[in-house]
Amino acid sequence: MWYTLDGGSNNYTFTENGMINQTAWYGMDDSAITLTFYARDIPGYIGSAGVDIIKDTLAPVITINSPAEGERFGKNHHYSI
Repeated sequence: MWYTLDGGSNNYTFTENGMINQTAWYGMDDSAITLTFYARDIPGYIGSAGVDIIKDTLAPVITINSPAEGERFGKNHHYSI
């Protein structure tokens, strides 16, 4: 069994740990990626199945609009993010 992350330009054989090649994964840009798995049976027929995944390594940006830094407020204060 083997797999590809880049449409077949590079093929990777499964290792015993069941993880994809980390060097290849880290080398991929953040984007939609089709991870395609292949298997060959004894007569030599090849089957494949793929899954579309999104690689997104950027953390979300959160801005607190209210309450302001150091602002005092009571029990029912509203907040805005």
